[in-house]
Amino acid sequence: MSVPPPPQPLRLLRATDLLDLHFLFQGLRLDRPLLGPRRLLRKDPAQPAYLVVTFGPQHVAERAFFEVSPGIPDTTTAAAGAADDSEPHKPPPVASRIGGRSVLVFAVGADDVIPYTESGLLGAMRTLPLRVVDAAREPAMAAGLRLAMADEPADVFAALRQARTVAELTARHGPDGPVAAGLFTAPATPTAAGTPDTPDTSATAGPGPENPLADPGHPRTGIELPYRLLLSPPQTATWTHTTGLPDPGGRIELWHTRMPAGGARAVWTRDPGFDPAVPRPLDPVGDPFTMALNPGDRSSVVHLSSNTNLPGGFTPAPLKVDNLVLSSLGGWLDSLGTWEKPPVGFDVTQWRHRASMGRDHYVRVMYRGRLFPFGHLADLVKVTERKLDPQRPDNAAYLNQRFFVMVREPVRRYGSADDIPDQKRLRRLFPFRSVRLLTLVTPDLLEPQAIPGLTTIGGAPNHKFAFFPVTAAEDPFAFQVSMVDLDGRVLEFRTPMAFVGKRVHEIEADVVEIIKHYQGLISDARPEPPDPENPSVKRVAADLRGQSLAYAPSLKPDDTTLCTGQLFWGAVTTPAILALDSDDHPRFLPTVRWARAVVPALSRFGTGFGGDQTQSVFYPAPYVNDAFGEANKGQVFVELAQPVDLTFRSGGQAAGALAQPNFPVAGLSRLTGPVAATPTALIAARGAGTGDPAVDKWAKLAQGKFDPVAYFKQVTGAKLFGMFPLDEILREIGLDNLKAPNFLTATVNAVTGFLNDLRGLRDLLFSVKEQFPQLAGKVTRVTDTATVFADLLAKFITSRLEQSPNPVPIRDVENAFTAFSDALAALRLALPAAVDDGVRQVLSRVAEQAATWEHGVGEALALKAAVEQAALGAKLPDVVNSRLQWQPDIKPWAPNNPEPGTPEEAVFWPIGKLTLVTDLRGSLRPDVPQAADVTCTLDKFELRMVPGVFEAVVLRFDRIRFRMRAGQKPDVEVKFGGVDFVGHLKFIQTLRNIIPLDGFSDPPAITVDGSGIHANYSMQLPNAAVGVFSLENLSLNAGFSVPFIGDTPLQAGFAFCRREAPFRLTVSMLGGGGYFGIVLSPKEISVLDAALEFGAAVSMNFGVASGSLSVMAGIYFRLELTGGPGSSRNKVTLVGYLRARGEVDVLGIVSASIELYLELGYVDGYAVGRARLTISIEIGFFSKSVTIRCEKKFAGGGATLAFAGAGAPAITPPSFTDLMSPYVDPVTGARVDPVFDYCTAFAEVG
Repeated sequence: MSVPPPPQPLRLLRATDLLDLHFLFQGLRLDRPLLGPRRLLRKDPAQPAYLVVTFGPQHVAERAFFEVSPGIPDTTTAAAGAADDSEPHKPPPVASRIGGRSVLVFAVGADDVIPYTESGLLGAMRTLPLRVVDAAREPAMAAGLRLAMADEPADVFAALRQARTVAELTARHGPDGPVAAGLFTAPATPTAAGTPDTPDTSATAGPGPENPLADPGHPRTGIELPYRLLLSPPQTATWTHTTGLPDPGGRIELWHTRMPAGGARAVWTRDPGFDPAVPRPLDPVGDPFTMALNPGDRSSVVHLSSNTNLPGGFTPAPLKVDNLVLSSLGGWLDSLGTWEKPPVGFDVTQWRHRASMGRDHYVRVMYRGRLFPFGHLADLVKVTERKLDPQRPDNAAYLNQRFFVMVREPVRRYGSADDIPDQKRLRRLFPFRSVRLLTLVTPDLLEPQAIPGLTTIGGAPNHKFAFFPVTAAEDPFAFQVSMVDLDGRVLEFRTPMAFVGKRVHEIEADVVEIIKHYQGLISDARPEPPDPENPSVKRVAADLRGQSLAYAPSLKPDDTTLCTGQLFWGAVTTPAILALDSDDHPRFLPTVRWARAVVPALSRFGTGFGGDQTQSVFYPAPYVNDAFGEANKGQVFVELAQPVDLTFRSGGQAAGALAQPNFPVAGLSRLTGPVAATPTALIAARGAGTGDPAVDKWAKLAQGKFDPVAYFKQVTGAKLFGMFPLDEILREIGLDNLKAPNFLTATVNAVTGFLNDLRGLRDLLFSVKEQFPQLAGKVTRVTDTATVFADLLAKFITSRLEQSPNPVPIRDVENAFTAFSDALAALRLALPAAVDDGVRQVLSRVAEQAATWEHGVGEALALKAAVEQAALGAKLPDVVNSRLQWQPDIKPWAPNNPEPGTPEEAVFWPIGKLTLVTDLRGSLRPDVPQAADVTCTLDKFELRMVPGVFEAVVLRFDRIRFRMRAGQKPDVEVKFGGVDFVGHLKFIQTLRNIIPLDGFSDPPAITVDGSGIHANYSMQLPNAAVGVFSLENLSLNAGFSVPFIGDTPLQAGFAFCRREAPFRLTVSMLGGGGYFGIVLSPKEISVLDAALEFGAAVSMNFGVASGSLSVMAGIYFRLELTGGPGSSRNKVTLVGYLRARGEVDVLGIVSASIELYLELGYVDGYAVGRARLTISIEIGFFSKSVTIRCEKKFAGGGATLAFAGAGAPAITPPSFTDLMSPYVDPVTGARVDPVFDYCTAFAEVG
């Protein structure tokens, strides 16, 4: 019997339902049974046999047009077409390419029988298993756990802030909000099966991509859908289709075969150059036009779905196919491939493809990357979608391709226990715990412009994604973000970011280049704000619009917080960071390179130029290197790009009037607030330093030392009493115990304000404990009970945050509060009268707040109720409070003598302490206005005026105190301990018996004006008259001037009579008068003013004739040394004159007079003599006057005085106008108007 020939290839073509299949029978033979139709059997039961079914092209690739979608199209307007930035559609036909053949290969078993009929062949396709490439062959959380806090709050303030933040994040983002922000730790999730924690690198090489159609002799299933991409279902996949003839009388459906929903793998791509042994995608070029998928996409899908030999132990994941249909007119495909962690060299994380009858309708490819500089995982999404074009008359449906960014990691936390040292150090430059992106999807992007400078590693630079997203409305696009700062405060603003593709992020050289480019977009911190319209600045700037930001971990509420206008981002990396796993860690860290912020002390206390303006600030070297460790004992955390002078002006009242701690603010300390840096010139002069100015300027503060020279040497007006430079009277000492000016500005509510006052008690009561040892026990009790109360309150809040089953009861908090309240009351009762008013003021305020524990005042909440609400995260009304405290160690001072050893050598000899407390408080009650309380006290000191120059007087003071209270006028108290006249004024020592010792404690005349506080004392002495002798208008005057500002020094003045009220002495026809006044400053004689006039007069009357004769002589001397050595303001005036006058009158008809005036004066180094003779005659209506003058000027011998002027001014005797013109009183420094005083003396008393 002859062997039948093998069956020939068969084409099954049916016009009714457009069935068109090609059958090939490999290893099969055609059997002809005696009965029934022919059938196909294995030719050799021991050899495999295959039924090969070939379909025509299943896909047509069309050109896609770049689109920037405006959103939902409005077909009712003329503008409903593509956006201006979209690529215009070309008229049909558009460019296209048709795909290749698709083949289904079915394995025929030894016992399988296939009827050789139309229905038999189609039936076999439904039942036989597929033959596929090896790569396509096929081979499951804890609930109800209580959340735990990630970090235990450091104190009650941190607990209150955290309660508020937890409530806010939960309200906005649900229960997972606090977990995502890092405030709580999430329960551990078991590792999913089949996903080992560490890759198994011990396995041998596995299957990889294969071309199923490469060997016709060994065919395997390959479906080219989409274009050039061959898919393969697993061998277990089945196909469903009709096998019989359609009913020609009814509606005929297109014949198609459908694979049920399941999996599939992309096993090959027909793109030139594809090599499965090279584990990287092809470059995305080579297509004749823009397609939905480029060669890079297709090769990536193949590797990710079927290559088991990719690096890192990657396990390829199959595609999820919801719909796969093959027909003679093209295929249907609805597939989804997802690879959350693509291996090194690949960035595709998702491929979504929907096609109908061979034509694409929706294709999405997502490329993994990170948002720079914050590091969030994100995907660049490429969507190719078919849309009708309403602008065309035929409404043709074109493929439009658009790009946008989708955030895959909405929340990123910073600061982990697993951080390497470089991460921990550099995270100090980024003051945020977490960053939540509220913008999860960007609008459509314009064509990306790659960041320049990328390497060719891993592909051409233009084929790797690294760009700033730009939309039609924004360049660059700004993401809405919500960041939680180091104090747990939530900030919301918009900021630009760059998208850095995964393939770029994996290449160290590219990461370094991106950081270099990013850092080069803006310069380092500079004093002036950058140009907001600069395109480079826009890419690194974020506008915070004045939100409060904690730049470093806080110790007290808001002690590291600044109101911030703008942040300018930066990025850093190190070799250790670059070596981290790029999948799990960004290879860069975000930083705040610098910022524009308002320094609280400048805006609240100083009114100098720029005090309320934003300043450029950045992180100083000590903080970056050691945070708040031993190398930064001064705890400096912010540096100003340019120091700004903190000047206490407006009368100096904000600084207590007596002392003005003006200094250049170069940075901010967590301990003291504004601090000054050591100038470079001073570092060089001292011969110290490392050579690094960024480190050397903070060397003193880094050691925890307060350097008065660095603080007060550079700013004028930093003086005590407007005279003593603070850099010369303060000692270099540590920063603790208020030795340096301590500034604190905090936003507080009823609870935090009360607790903040409790915390301040420890430092404030330290001086009380030193000054009054008998109070040590009561002070310790107050501070200890305050600490216990604050700690217990923190536990009360924390237990409610954690929803602890055993929370701290409010009863325990009440008991701790009661203990503190009792201790405070006992201390207040025991305070001696000598305790500083500033201490009393704070204790009184704390007591007033404690009194509201159970019952509030007015509309304010009771303190207990406020505590309970705060523990629940409720937002309480808040205000801004500011406080300045300073209690420096002061030392004696004398000009040109840095260390006077005895009181006789010093101008200023301190015995007591200087204390300054300034409170600027807001109000939580509508019935109570905002207030400012200022107390400045200087106890026990001596002023000696002026040793070595004109030693004249020693003033002893028990206390000078300036107090300013809300709703009250400023009050000055001067307790005068005594006055001694020494040296040149020793002859008036008897004045000690006239001026009372407490003459200034409650002075008869106190005036407060813009220049300071003036205390004056005047004593009128009784007149003395004996016969022809008369002494009248005697008075003694004393005054003391405390300046508010540093331009006018402290002055003390004494006078015998006054210029406008000289004494008068007459003896018969002889008479005269005069006055004497002296004004002393601690450094010199400021003004010496004296005048003396004497003479005689006689007159006669004989009836028909009368006459008179008078002779007067006088001397006037004034010395002014107000301008300092060499100043043109220094003047000396000495004038002596003689006036002789005679006149005669006859019957009022004829009169004659003659006057002789002689003057000799000395002004500014010149002697000037003048003479004048005047003769006047009047006869009836005729009068004639003749004056003869002469003048002689004599130049001084030798050099003129240091304060002499260039020329000799005209010298005139003091006339009536001179004597009665307004002038500055030599004693008090106040302006006096003699005419006004004279007129008011006769005013009617109402």
